[in-house]
Amino acid sequence: MNGPSAYQLDVLAQAMRGVAESDVAAYQDLKRLFAEKDDAGRGEFRRAFERYYGLYAGGVTQAWRDRYFELLFGLTLTEGADPYTPLLRSLYAIPRHKGDCALQFSFVSKLVAMHDERYPLYDRYVSGFFGIAPPAIGGLSFRIAGFVAHMQWLRQTYAAWAQDAAFQQVIASLRDRYPCLQSVAVPRLADMLVWAAGKSGLECQPETEQRA
Repeated sequence: MNGPSAYQLDVLAQAMRGVAESDVAAYQDLKRLFAEKDDAGRGEFRRAFERYYGLYAGGVTQAWRDRYFELLFGLTLTEGADPYTPLLRSLYAIPRHKGDCALQFSFVSKLVAMHDERYPLYDRYVSGFFGIAPPAIGGLSFRIAGFVAHMQWLRQTYAAWAQDAAFQQVIASLRDRYPCLQSVAVPRLADMLVWAAGKSGLECQPETEQRA
């Protein structure tokens, strides 16, 4: 697996301007609060997490959010094991406000990534940048398997990027701008740049930059 293409590198370098100090500070605050283990700290973390990731979208209910944080605080990651499937299935069982059930792929990716920055985030900006998306039709197991495959590919992609000299220069520039990011893993910084690219309206060329 290779590093980012020249086009992707250019987009990511431009996207750096879209990473605001407030975005960096909010993420650092989230990490700090997650380290708190008492009830007060966890309550503050939950409120910050809900604001940061917009956990009131998608029609999710209070019961769904309660279960979400129960799973987040109780999760233990095992290298090589799939963390997504049991989380998706557990949360799928809780209906949304309108009474149906939905696979909340993006929110589950953020739950897992909170525990380990090597696990990527998934949202509409990642989907647009890489040209990937979970299957929209098919059975529950089929759709979940498609998402898990994309997340495995994305993690491998970011790992390859981290070894690429040109991408390392982009990361170095981002860390020079915000020295507090020295302690943040490269895959999370890649997530940050892809998010900023999407938010800024910078797009990859779909005919050449999609996943093979």
